[in-house]
Amino acid sequence: MSERLERELAWPTIGLAAFSLLGASIGVAAIPSAWPAIMAMALAQLAVTALGLLSPRRPVLWAFAVAAVSLGSVILDSRLSELAYSGAIPWISLGTATAALNLYRRAADWIAISTGTAALVLSSVSLVVVSIQAAVPPTSAVLAASVPFLIGVVIALMLHLGDARKDRVHRSELAITAGDPKDQSPPAHGSLGATRRALAIIALRSDELVTSTEDESARRTAADLRDLAGRALTDHGSGKHSIARIELHPATNSGHAEFSHTNQAVAPMPDLPDREREILRLVATGATNAAIGRSLYLSEATVKQYVSRLMRKFDRENRTQLAIMAARWFDGV
Repeated sequence: MSERLERELAWPTIGLAAFSLLGASIGVAAIPSAWPAIMAMALAQLAVTALGLLSPRRPVLWAFAVAAVSLGSVILDSRLSELAYSGAIPWISLGTATAALNLYRRAADWIAISTGTAALVLSSVSLVVVSIQAAVPPTSAVLAASVPFLIGVVIALMLHLGDARKDRVHRSELAITAGDPKDQSPPAHGSLGATRRALAIIALRSDELVTSTEDESARRTAADLRDLAGRALTDHGSGKHSIARIELHPATNSGHAEFSHTNQAVAPMPDLPDREREILRLVATGATNAAIGRSLYLSEATVKQYVSRLMRKFDRENRTQLAIMAARWFDGV
């Protein structure tokens, strides 16, 4: 997923670099005497554009950098202000939209979103002020300054909704693959449903690691593990070493998983608030906090708090134990 997010930002940043050069050309042609200030502004814009490519995982920092250069382009020189409110510095609008897109797409929590938003709004307000001083109607000035920010936010929300839809489709396909009784002959011992659910968790978590880690060795290992779990989910398992004949369940007094050939009784699921029950159901599928947050429209930090609370409530030492326990309850749901 990380590589895909970086690709989403690549074309806008290329556009930012082009708009920076375009704005410099327009500015020098319109006000030749201001060329030193215009060139300094263009260099600052190019530097911030490069920062966006080099530090895509720091959306708040980049939002502050874009806001600072936009603010400087508006208030440091009266001739630059004239170019800014007339639209001759297109980098400001595209920079605000791209920074808002990156912020609302990648920020980890609402504190980060609020901080970055405040910086971008401040730069937009400065553009409104100089526009009004230049006799632009206040309503038109506000609309012109706010539209780029709103466009970035709307695009980010559309991408989040697309991710949420893909997560639901992926979970449904995996659930069908893992739960279809036609794909597997009945096991002699143990619970096939719990075993296959555990394999589904491994496949999902490995797939998430493949798309998020930058370590090539870890990515290859995770890919191999994902493929192995996927093959096991679709294997008919007829040999004596078949994984279908082994049941994976959490140990009661240790943090390690155990293998058992006997079927143990599972206590019924206790009554839970609807939100905790839904999060527990998604944890059982192997979904990450980010994926759960997109699915339920919650922040990743909020989901993390819920998961931690559920681990304490059921005395589980780690997320895997919680997921396997929850999978037992939801097997028949």
